[in-house]
Amino acid sequence: MPERGAAKARRAGTQRAADWGVAAPSRARDAGAALAGGGAAAIIVSAALGLVAGWAASGVLLVLLAAAGYWWLRAQGRLALRACGAKPLPECEEPRLRNLVAGLAAQLSLAPPDIFIVPGGAANALCCVAPGPVVGVTAGLIERASRTELEAVLAHCLTRLATGEAADACLALALGPLGSRAAPVVGGADDVRAAALTRYPPGLGRALELATPRSCRFGPLWFVATSRCHVEVSQRVAALEDL
Repeated sequence: MPERGAAKARRAGTQRAADWGVAAPSRARDAGAALAGGGAAAIIVSAALGLVAGWAASGVLLVLLAAAGYWWLRAQGRLALRACGAKPLPECEEPRLRNLVAGLAAQLSLAPPDIFIVPGGAANALCCVAPGPVVGVTAGLIERASRTELEAVLAHCLTRLATGEAADACLALALGPLGSRAAPVVGGADDVRAAALTRYPPGLGRALELATPRSCRFGPLWFVATSRCHVEVSQRVAALEDL
């Protein structure tokens, strides 16, 4: 009997040892698989979060770049006015100038633009968007031009505002050297439109001969300038004589 009990105990122990010997590696493999799976999941989640964070950072950067580009575009008109020292025309000054601008704007169904005065004796003018429509007239043009000549220059500036050419010129300036070839041509079609508005082409021709060409980065905004987008004054005058 004792031997049978001992044998039974040994068989039970052997069975338990066998059970433990099989079960323990199985639990270890399960734990290792769970650990590996958890690590892989952590890596995937970390990668996904990093990707999302990268996208977010890229999105923020793109928004900032777009905002900077938009500001730079809208700043061109203000920079042009600042560069030539232009100041807003006081309410009580130059009534003839104000009346001419208001009358021409009404003919074009255009809201009257802001008027700026550019110091200096040279006769010239510019138009820009800063951020609303602006016409800048030099003190020299006001002093030296006749009424018909002044009206012709203003008609030229206002037609460029009405057709969007002034805004396109600001865009070209914002693009720098890349946009220099994209600036609208000054002279030609806009001269014809201005002459049609005043119904007196000779007035615009004399104004062109009176003007002193402007030489600066903001040439595309000026009535007469030494920029590549301006038609030569002699050609512009000759074209107006044929109208």
